[in-house]
Amino acid sequence: MAKRIYIWYVEPLNDRANEAIYECSKNIDLDATIEPATCEDGKKHNLWECSIEALKSLCSNRQGFNLKFEVWGKERFQGKIRKKTFLFIKSRKKKKTAK
Repeated sequence: MAKRIYIWYVEPLNDRANEAIYECSKNIDLDATIEPATCEDGKKHNLWECSIEALKSLCSNRQGFNLKFEVWGKERFQGKIRKKTFLFIKSRKKKKTAK
């Protein structure tokens, strides 16, 4: 089975996230610009294209720097842009209590 190839996007929801994404793209010499794109939900979203490494860095710093953003992705070049935020949120397991 062939490995799936994704193109990743980030939608900043606050100014801090927008600045962080811009700085991250500048540091890795990525020629990324923010562009409105129609996604699977039928709405236009302002998305930054980014690498998976930049995305992991943003997600690891999300709480510490109060970054609010949504993660979007599409498979290869022909796929629909779909929300993928759930892939980058650590699940919190509830502790079982003794009865």
